Amino acid sequence: IAMGDTSEGCAAVKHLSQARATLPGRLKSELNLYAGYCAGAAQNPGAAGLAAELAREDGLDAPFALEILDGIATQSKPKLSIPARVTALEYRMINLLGPSDPSQIFDKAEPALLTAVALDANAPSAARVAAAEAAARGFAIPPAKLAEIYAATDTANAANDRTSTPARRAALFKVVSGNGRADQRFQAAQALLDDARRAGLGWPVAQAMAPTLKQLASDPEAARYGELIVETALAAGQFADARRMAETAPALNPWLGLIDIADARAAGQRDRALQALEDIAVRGRLKPEALHRLATVLDQEEEAEPMDLV
Repeated sequence: IAMGDTSEGCAAVKHLSQARATLPGRLKSELNLYAGYCAGAAQNPGAAGLAAELAREDGLDAPFALEILDGIATQSKPKLSIPARVTALEYRMINLLGPSDPSQIFDKAEPALLTAVALDANAPSAARVAAAEAAARGFAIPPAKLAEIYAATDTANAANDRTSTPARRAALFKVVSGNGRADQRFQAAQALLDDARRAGLGWPVAQAMAPTLKQLASDPEAARYGELIVETALAAGQFADARRMAETAPALNPWLGLIDIADARAAGQRDRALQALEDIAVRGRLKPEALHRLATVLDQEEEAEPMDLV
């Protein structure tokens, strides 16, 4: 059911219902919720209402799920108060009530739900990409899977969208990974990374773009986007590629310190790298944006010794 396979899931619910008397108390009560969902999916509101009544009689503490079941039973769409955590079953129940805004749900969804929807190729495109971003933000799916879902997202109405939405980020990713001119692809990559940072997705999106930007690194346009290439390569653990690009221009040299810190093979150079970065930061030679990224990378690498930047 969590993966969207109602037929197989409800067959399993029916099988368990036949052995209901042998089930533990909590599972027996929760089975009523699954039975209610299956009744709703089969367009049997009366059975859904009965399942809600049985769950209440068993003393099941699941007010949100029961509220949804009541809506299914009365064939109405109640104004739901989304709780702090939404389960996969509750999400599938909500869909039986009609179209919903996935952004209101996925911010509070349990990791299992986010992963299930993100991996469901039959899920609506908007719901799938929203779930994938939320899952990537919580490290529930790898960046490569996020890239795959971006590539499969319907972005027909997002090409000229200037707002920060999952569909727009997917559209930008398609430009980055497409066959357009290198300058257009680099511009899209920079816009995508900037937008991803604001959405709390900077790290996974940088990793998702790294393979493509590695291929573009030999293009003449790459010189204008050296920092972008270094940052994405560093995020993806491509330390040799990041170091190679960072050595091409003096403005990129501060990144060498970050690369030495992140690269386990350069462990002996970390103290020297930290000192060099501290000197640069204290002298004000790092822009606020670069200083923020420095702090972010150090946090990701869990450096124990804080820099004296004040």
